[in-house]
Amino acid sequence: MAFNHIAAKHKIFELARAHQFCDPISSRSLSEQSREEELSALLVLRSQLKYVNWHQVKLWDIQPDPAHNKDSNARASMSGVTVGSLFRGKICVVNEFPLMTTSKPQVQIWGDMKADIVLYESDHAIVLIENKVGASFTGCGDDPRYGQLARQARYLDSLDGKLERYLMLASGYDFFNKYWYSSELFRLIEYRKKKRLNKIKFKLLVWEQIICPEWQPPNGR
Repeated sequence: MAFNHIAAKHKIFELARAHQFCDPISSRSLSEQSREEELSALLVLRSQLKYVNWHQVKLWDIQPDPAHNKDSNARASMSGVTVGSLFRGKICVVNEFPLMTTSKPQVQIWGDMKADIVLYESDHAIVLIENKVGASFTGCGDDPRYGQLARQARYLDSLDGKLERYLMLASGYDFFNKYWYSSELFRLIEYRKKKRLNKIKFKLLVWEQIICPEWQPPNGR
């Protein structure tokens, strides 16, 4: 049976409504007509208002699925580490942050790109989060050299200083469980390993656990 990505997206929005993960300004909840941009904006606003405890939001590792024939297919595996543990102090959280450029080559790679969500602590760590709940990757798609995630990684590579750098994908558990998005990120990781590019750490975030920290995956993984 084909994966119903629309139903998977609506499932996330239903969970958000059930747990009052709504707009604190208008008190409106996500509907079936809502988009992933609204979900990102809600997370950032609620974080700024202290409704989100990043020490409760778990990071997920990305691992190849040994039960599947294709090497590039990878799923999410829950870790014991949280987003909050990556930071030492106050976290600045913004959405739709433009990736700045200083040269024409940079403009050609990531010019006009915006990060869905950025978490930043001065002189310590930066996290770029790409939120995907049904949409395709832009630009050259999932190409590990020129695709959307690859270009975001190039931006992180370009940053000066000793920042800890993270590129994360946020999506629903059902998406990752059906190899959506996680496989694209896995291919990027494998490509960068071959090129010996090791400045960035890659993780996954599961929306169900962002919305409801007590949520557990059906199979316990």
